[in-house]
Amino acid sequence: MTEVQKGRIFISYRRADSQFAAGRIYDRLMAHFGEEAIFMDVEAIDGGVDFVKTLEDAVQACDVVLVVIGKQWLNIKDQRGERRLDNPEDFVRVEVATALDREIRVIPVLVEHALMPRSIELPENLKLLSRRNALLVNHQSFNADANRLIAHVERALEAAENSRVLEAQKLEEKRKEKAAELKRERERSLRQNQTLKLHTQSDTAISAQDWALAKQKLQQILSLDANDLQAQAKLELADEKLTALAEEEQAQRIAQEEALKEKAARTQVQAAQERADRLAREKRDAEEKARQATLRKERQQARIGSLTSFMKGKGALLGVGAFVFACLIFGGNYLINNLFDAPTPTATRLIVTEAPATVVLETDVPTEVVGIVPTAVNDELGVGSTMVSEKDGMLMVYVPAGEFQMGSDADDALVECQKFRDDCQRDWFTDEEPIHTVALDAYWIDQTEVTNAMYAKCVAAGACDEPDQSRSYTRDSYYGDAEFDDYPVIYVSWEDAGNYCSWAERRLPSEAEWEKAAGWNADTQSQRLYPWGDEFALGEANFCDSNCSYDWKNENYDDGYADTSPVGIYESGQSFYGAYDMAGNVWEWVADWYDVYPGGDESVSDYFGEQRRALRGGSWDYYGSYLRSAYRYWYYPSNSSNFIGFRCSRSP
Repeated sequence: MTEVQKGRIFISYRRADSQFAAGRIYDRLMAHFGEEAIFMDVEAIDGGVDFVKTLEDAVQACDVVLVVIGKQWLNIKDQRGERRLDNPEDFVRVEVATALDREIRVIPVLVEHALMPRSIELPENLKLLSRRNALLVNHQSFNADANRLIAHVERALEAAENSRVLEAQKLEEKRKEKAAELKRERERSLRQNQTLKLHTQSDTAISAQDWALAKQKLQQILSLDANDLQAQAKLELADEKLTALAEEEQAQRIAQEEALKEKAARTQVQAAQERADRLAREKRDAEEKARQATLRKERQQARIGSLTSFMKGKGALLGVGAFVFACLIFGGNYLINNLFDAPTPTATRLIVTEAPATVVLETDVPTEVVGIVPTAVNDELGVGSTMVSEKDGMLMVYVPAGEFQMGSDADDALVECQKFRDDCQRDWFTDEEPIHTVALDAYWIDQTEVTNAMYAKCVAAGACDEPDQSRSYTRDSYYGDAEFDDYPVIYVSWEDAGNYCSWAERRLPSEAEWEKAAGWNADTQSQRLYPWGDEFALGEANFCDSNCSYDWKNENYDDGYADTSPVGIYESGQSFYGAYDMAGNVWEWVADWYDVYPGGDESVSDYFGEQRRALRGGSWDYYGSYLRSAYRYWYYPSNSSNFIGFRCSRSP
């Protein structure tokens, strides 16, 4: 027996005309093609069922229809004496008409030396049968005729199979073309929306005469649509204004430089004059001092001469008195000047400087921190600013206000998934559509997932329940074990996570806040595929390793952790804003219900609605494609697991 062909064969015949011949043909075809490939009788049609439709469906399910025609096939009559072929509901007529209408291969098989019906002898919807090439199957040459019939059927089945393949290829091409067109349409729509927004921003900047900002926005418009004549005209105006401003600034700068030079020259002249005046004063003072010294010397010599004459006249006794008197005159002045005229000490002024501010390092956060003020970048909060929570010592990173693009294209996500496994399906990612613009106010978000040690503080304060289990997937002791204090807390429900964030004077982040902090690059105004960039790389996160149920293209990746890992150890895996572990380690609860995005298709998921909360970030037990920043997952809010944790956020 040859290999069974794909497809099915329908045998149409009249019992009163060719039952025996049809039976022999059926047996021969069944032996060659197999019983499942042959459809011959429609005997058991249930009551109340449309038998015409049933026959049409049966014929449509086949690829080849053999019409067995005996000598009475054309003119056999019913109980009313009317020719059966003239009855529109005649089984044989329905079968043949359906096959002809739907262009299924129809092979007339003439048995018992029957003749091929002529077109004028057939009903209107069977006339094309007369144009089909007929095969003869006679009793005397049955084996040879049957073999020839089998060969024709094989070729017909092969042609039908090829036709199906081609049709499937055409349908697939049409599907891909439609998907590509939809993608292009979405991109056009996004560009149009972005262009309109940029036009509004440029007009606002022009109204405020902020020509540099206007030029930036207009250049962004032209990068999206180089033929935007309105943007070109506005850009020319902005360039003219900027050129005029630059020229004006240049003139002001030159004038300021000239004024500075003139002031410097005046200062030099004034300094020279002051120096000359000072030297003149010093000279006059020196001359006056010398004159006074000369006068004092002359007076002293005169007094000494007078005293000498007096002493000579009065004798030795008076000499002693004169000596004492001279000492009092000449030495007294010295004693007065040096003992009583000493300068009064100047009071010393103690200058007290402020104590230096305490610096809290990220690697040395104290257990209890009170009154920590957020650090600033360039005297303003921005990317890179951090603060420490007073409640649990969590370091938080700052995400400035602004818009970002949320979500992803399902076709792109499918391509990324196929890098990790071969059974990916597009409908796994349709809940990430459409890509849409979200505007967020500034906020803080935890740099890492909440740890066991942090969560224990909330339990000790009576504000949180203990985790549902104190073990992890591979460790019998986990929560409450000091060895795992820096590991993420697990087995906490959505309600538990919310209670903790409330106690810590924070809240669960919204799904949009989480995705922006994980994947948005504010410098390039684009969404990163993963927190660290657009290319997947080993060593950036704790994800599916040799102990989990999925392999990365059948290549086990052992990151050294059987399940969870300490928070914040993957330096190169942090996001643009400095958040760690936003890919892998544990899934993270967010505040939102798992629901369709604005403008999305509600039919793409059976799980949308207010029953399940959204999860983000992937975990140690999931393969790499789940780590994409836009990937969405869900879980029942009252449940917990060994692969789910959380982090908190807060408004400034």
